[in-house]
Amino acid sequence: MIDIVVRSFIGDLGGKILDFYLEYSLIINGIILLYFLLVVLGRRNYNFILNKVVEFLGIEHESLFKKKNRNYVINLLKRIEIPWLDLIDSVRFPFLTPPGSFRLYIKKPENIKKLYSNEVLANIIVDADE
Repeated sequence: MIDIVVRSFIGDLGGKILDFYLEYSLIINGIILLYFLLVVLGRRNYNFILNKVVEFLGIEHESLFKKKNRNYVINLLKRIEIPWLDLIDSVRFPFLTPPGSFRLYIKKPENIKKLYSNEVLANIIVDADE
């Protein structure tokens, strides 16, 4: 009875889509679950690398960040050489996912520099002690 009511609301095309979903729901739901598992692991990698960068900057250049001004910190970060390749090698999982995103980025230097831009790092450094 409920099936008849639902199919009358969704029409012929909706009924075909519903039948397809019901037939392959295990596969569809498995793919969605796998993707979100990859996103969770990607966020874990993102946070791990972020913590390593902040730790590197705190150990190597702590005296430079005494002045908590975003523009000052951004300019300092432009002059500091961060060992991105070592950070990439420190994680095994090949994907990164920044907070607030569901997109998977492959861990390569171009993506790392885009995800951990000087502005992002400056915001984290300045907001860390506030």
